[in-house]
Amino acid sequence: MKIVKDLWKVALFLLLATPVFTSCGDDDEGTPDMNTPKFEAISGKYSIDTPSSRYESIELGASGNYIVTLKRGSSYQSGRSSENRIDVKGSRFLKDVQAATASRATNYNGVIYGTYTQLSNGTLDLEGFGTLEIVYGSGQEVTGFNLTPDSGSPVTLTVTKEATMANDELTNALCRTWRVESIKEVEYENGKKVWEQTSTATNPGEYEDDFPAEVLFSKSGTYMVYYNDQKLGIASWKWKSKNDKTILYSWDNYWYDEDFMTISFSGNKLTVYESYEDIEGAVTYKSEGITVLIEK
Repeated sequence: MKIVKDLWKVALFLLLATPVFTSCGDDDEGTPDMNTPKFEAISGKYSIDTPSSRYESIELGASGNYIVTLKRGSSYQSGRSSENRIDVKGSRFLKDVQAATASRATNYNGVIYGTYTQLSNGTLDLEGFGTLEIVYGSGQEVTGFNLTPDSGSPVTLTVTKEATMANDELTNALCRTWRVESIKEVEYENGKKVWEQTSTATNPGEYEDDFPAEVLFSKSGTYMVYYNDQKLGIASWKWKSKNDKTILYSWDNYWYDEDFMTISFSGNKLTVYESYEDIEGAVTYKSEGITVLIEK
């Protein structure tokens, strides 16, 4: 089955696809051994409680990436333009067929994404957006932000940290920012291989500028893909089975049993495997995707 390029073909593929999982090669043994991300202690998604604020939430990733979500109807001006495009992104866990086009620290459709660092005074420098001072309550609970946007006046925000997943070795290992090293895709008809492609950042193949550069998982259930052409796709994830190392994901706020992946760890690498079958008449189509990611 050839890679689909038209939106209606994508919709049909997503509707009919049924996953069938097999071994994905040299899996890790036991639990992953990963370093603790630099900003694990402050990571999380913070809902903005201040009624007059134009911000809906600010999420601080454990590896030093931020996601700012604006309330509907709010705007954010920057020097770079964006346009809404629809595209296809290879293996489905990397594919949001309606991904927002956005550069880092550039808003599109109410989402701003970038990296952050900690200044000497403890304030966070949100790349291309502004600075953020964290306000703590009793017991080191985060209760507010003092935000100074690059364009605009400083604001004081009261916040509530959203529920996070329980700490365990598998969740802690997954929840960080990853760089995509390679994507291998194979397609079969009646068990015969008819197409194969391995794509990398330096040899993206059919992806061209659309190669997915980064993937972020957070304990708040946020799942984000950032593409080289500055598209930004944000979805949700949750465990399907920790014992099987399978993950459900959703691009449209609905959970479908067929939208899941199997993961494995090796050193600082994460491998994601997906397999789908579709029967049309006398022909059985099977599609496999193996994506290798490196801790960023």
